[in-house]
Amino acid sequence: NERYLSQYDLRKTALNNIEKAFLDIEFCFVAIINDKIVGIIRGSKFRQGTLYVDSKYQRKGIATKLTKKFESEVRKQGSHELKLIASLYSVPFYLSIGYKKTTGMRNRQGIKVQPMKKIFK
Repeated sequence: NERYLSQYDLRKTALNNIEKAFLDIEFCFVAIINDKIVGIIRGSKFRQGTLYVDSKYQRKGIATKLTKKFESEVRKQGSHELKLIASLYSVPFYLSIGYKKTTGMRNRQGIKVQPMKKIFK
């Protein structure tokens, strides 16, 4: 997974090239520390796609801050709920911030995942 973020290292890639890679995504937010992207969240008004935090920066509140920012922005756009497909590793995190499991585990391209959603009040 470190390879995923290394392609977006600001010291190696111009910021405008990163922006072009994400133009087709409705929402995209990044966490940057020392000119390096250490976290990213992206998705649409109704569905969260990627949430990734570099392993060196996990358990420091970055995922929570990114998620709260994402939720805030989709709510401004009129969304009343947000769906996502969580890795089994991330299910406890999502449960801790108010998401609920919507169905049983699924198999997605050979990986077990958990569909989840959060309804905004």
